[in-house]
Amino acid sequence: VLQKAVRILRASENVCIYSMGTAINQAECFREKMLKIGKRVTISSNLNYQLYEAGCLSVKDAAVIISYSGETRKMLQIAAECKKRHVPVIAITSFGENSLTRYATCKLTQSTR
Repeated sequence: VLQKAVRILRASENVCIYSMGTAINQAECFREKMLKIGKRVTISSNLNYQLYEAGCLSVKDAAVIISYSGETRKMLQIAAECKKRHVPVIAITSFGENSLTRYATCKLTQSTR
């Protein structure tokens, strides 16, 4: 699964990260590391514009959606928009199935503790 995520990220022209709350801090750390290896990453921090920004993505891009519950309404709307536009989605979420995993091209899990 991790190798699949790597392939998606390598193949993408742009990587956009969508999340809310404290996960934004994790996203910033990831963004910094990606910039050091020459990969452009955008973090959509304006919650009101995230869905519009997702609507501008193409199949050449990738979306990383971080949602612990996998049930956050805004994140599900973004995931649905990405799926409609054939944008690969890497979901970072909790173990087990949730609504976000239905849209994910690749699912990376985070600890439930």
